Amino acid sequence: MGNLATVTPAETMKLVSLFRKNGFRGEYASIAHCETGGEDYTVVMVDAKTSVKGLFHASLADHTIQFQHVITN
Repeated sequence: MGNLATVTPAETMKLVSLFRKNGFRGEYASIAHCETGGEDYTVVMVDAKTSVKGLFHASLADHTIQFQHVITN
């Protein structure tokens, strides 16, 4: 994935807060910067109720979360 910066603990807390404000609850399998940089992230999350794993695009700049797709293993 190139030379992407590590997600800091402060960024992680902001992302978790954004997800919780939008009603998401679960385990965060991974959080990484998008290749586009800035305050855009890809987040893999396992839903607490259904155990379904999903891929999301989250933006701290816009305070938005976009569901991308379900991940099946």
